[in-house]
Amino acid sequence: MNQQNLKRKIGIVLILSLVLFNLIPAYGTTYVPNRTDVGEAYKWDLTEFYTSTDGFYKDMAHIEDVLIPKYDSFIGTLNTADQLLAYYALDEEVSRMLFKGYVYANLMLDLDQNNEVADQMAAKANQVYTLILSATSFATPELLALPDEDLQALKMILNWLLLNMDLRNFYLKNNMS
Repeated sequence: MNQQNLKRKIGIVLILSLVLFNLIPAYGTTYVPNRTDVGEAYKWDLTEFYTSTDGFYKDMAHIEDVLIPKYDSFIGTLNTADQLLAYYALDEEVSRMLFKGYVYANLMLDLDQNNEVADQMAAKANQVYTLILSATSFATPELLALPDEDLQALKMILNWLLLNMDLRNFYLKNNMS
């Protein structure tokens, strides 16, 4: 008798589940308009990033052809505050430009997953990111190889400069040409 009650209870739960799950779509459906039917005020304005895809490709090419090769000049030289600061200044410039392009491409792709141009742009941003990772792969091992006292001194100098951003920007402008 106990087994029959259990089967009956399971049957009731299954029937109620089917009924409830069939009713939810009837109450939960809403009209989802096509993008063309939505007012401009409710659409993302990607022109805040780039006015056209040409700007995106120009930035990605600049990162690849001009900025990434600059990392080579830092290999074996990250043992002074000047060099480390210059390295991080370059890395910040590269990161900001890549982030702008990456967000632009992926937001464009989010607008329409069937947009082949946006898909290619997102792939390009990922490719450039991979190139950056490869070009900067020397930095962490090089810094970890420094003697502890050198590393601590560099850390103190960089922290002080980071806390004093105006001075940092002045220093970069006048000493990193």
